[in-house]
Amino acid sequence: MVGAFLTTILWSFSAIFARRSTNVFGPSFANFSRLFLACILLGAYTHLFAPALEWHSFQVLFWSGFIGLGLGDLALFVALPRLGSRLSLLMVQCLAAPIAALIEWAWLGTALSGLQILSGVVVLIGIAIAFRPSGEVKPDALGISMGLLAAIGQGAGAIISRRAYDYMEIAGISVDGGAAAYQRMLGGFLISGIYISFEYWYKKQKARIQFDTRKMSKSFSNRTPAVHTGESWAHTAADSRDFPNSQPEQTLEQTIPVANDGKTGIHQRKAGWKEYLYILGNTLCGPVLGVACYQWALSEQPGGVVLPIVATTPLVAIPFTRWLEKDSVGLQAWGGGVIAVAGVIGLVWATP
Repeated sequence: MVGAFLTTILWSFSAIFARRSTNVFGPSFANFSRLFLACILLGAYTHLFAPALEWHSFQVLFWSGFIGLGLGDLALFVALPRLGSRLSLLMVQCLAAPIAALIEWAWLGTALSGLQILSGVVVLIGIAIAFRPSGEVKPDALGISMGLLAAIGQGAGAIISRRAYDYMEIAGISVDGGAAAYQRMLGGFLISGIYISFEYWYKKQKARIQFDTRKMSKSFSNRTPAVHTGESWAHTAADSRDFPNSQPEQTLEQTIPVANDGKTGIHQRKAGWKEYLYILGNTLCGPVLGVACYQWALSEQPGGVVLPIVATTPLVAIPFTRWLEKDSVGLQAWGGGVIAVAGVIGLVWATP
């Protein structure tokens, strides 16, 4: 249970760093960078200090990360602009826990007690109250589908990890949270790498088409006589040196957009070293220490118990954002937080 609480605190700080790094570098680059650094740090720890990796358990944990950290996070990224942050978090946090509990019961035969189920429901009700959408963003079918897929990815990824731990316990294999997080991270990193590569290729192709279209349009207009003067357009735009306000022709590289609005995956060229510390902080609190504690929690408790506690991360982040970012929230968020905390207390009391 301690691992679940540590995960919640670490992921609260990770959310703050993620918000800042995303504003600077764009979501794709920020996410790819944190997973890349996490693979290096966790890989160094695993290969230097942890027991040797076992092939079967590695496959299970890899697919857990592929589904949870890869497809799940990618679906959440697609859902965010279509649903808004509140509804996206509401769907993922409130649906992942019951989905995980259902999968775990059907696949692994792990059943929760009545008090555990009731306490988990109270936690999710508190989260639903705290993050009730404001109605400013009108959800669409794709956003709802991606939000549901993100919840399924998070819930299924957690239970696949539980399956790996069951196998390792039977086989007498020892693995700690850091080594398990590394094996999951490789699966998530693969999806993130494929996505950011495709995104960069797509934007470059789009910029090339726009560049060629403008070049052809300009070439055509240079051959077209001016209607009112009888002079050719080429003569009136002969040389940019004769016109102080004219702009030089752009190269293809200059037409590729730079991510200064959080919508593209290519990082800003003017980011300073302090901005890169946001990525480092997000890496340490999220996929390194946070996921390590998350794996530790899943190795000891059912997913139906761990996920409702971890789902309170946005609520735990409220005092931290108020302290670090001067961000204030209303009574609705605080009221929902009190209800969620009551549910967490019930979970702790009902879980041996």
